[in-house]
Amino acid sequence: MDDRHQTESVELLAIDLDGTLLNEDREIPDENVRAVRRASEAGIRVVIATGRVLSAVRRYVERLGLAGPVVCSNGAYVVDGDGSEIAHTGLLPAGRDALLDYGERSGAHLNLYSREALYFLRESRWCSVYRRRAGFERTTTLDGRDARRIEATKMLLIDDPSNLPGHVEALREPIDAGLIAVVYSEPEYVEFLRPGVHKGRGVATVARHLGVPANRVAAIGDYLNDLEMIRWAGISGAVANAHPTVLGAADRVVPSNNEAGVARFIDSLLHNGQE
Repeated sequence: MDDRHQTESVELLAIDLDGTLLNEDREIPDENVRAVRRASEAGIRVVIATGRVLSAVRRYVERLGLAGPVVCSNGAYVVDGDGSEIAHTGLLPAGRDALLDYGERSGAHLNLYSREALYFLRESRWCSVYRRRAGFERTTTLDGRDARRIEATKMLLIDDPSNLPGHVEALREPIDAGLIAVVYSEPEYVEFLRPGVHKGRGVATVARHLGVPANRVAAIGDYLNDLEMIRWAGISGAVANAHPTVLGAADRVVPSNNEAGVARFIDSLLHNGQE
């Protein structure tokens, strides 16, 4: 494990879900569950920070026995343990509409998220892929007129990885106009948020809410949507399967998500960087 820094005693730990806490079957390894509980028993507030919508996070939060805030939709929606809203910073209406227009022109698969709700804008081959990954048995499909009436938290475009840069380039005008910001969250996913919204902002919101300074926050992730979070935190980790940019930004590199790397990261925090 690369251990370049130690930190003050950690009071808050933010953990990404997919590719980090979850293994390739999208389940939490038992070793990670036990480690999260050890962290909680040691007084560390553990927070899930994910691109997922809240309804796709609850079963993991319950398995971990967590009762505090959750950072959803890559920082756009932050809720407290009792379900009350701490912060919501959704897409600008003009950004939402630009994405809806593009989906209608191109036929690209788009999801629209509104706080806890998920909507597909059309049925495509990616619907079953997403349902399986996120654990949704049922979803609602909207037409463009109804979608334009919804306060969108974020939107997600799904396609083969080789096609994603072309989609982003086709959306260059609203991106350059400051209507939408782009982040890649899985090889097949490109997400659209209000500019300035990211997991780092979401975790910082939780830290302020709990009265925890940044140097007492730890965070671990695996993909590009985790970068701002791990750069902001006082100490950061990356699982071995992480994107190379994330590996380069992290203070500590631990085993992969399939090897319960989160448990190793937590134990390093509990022992102040010592194995």
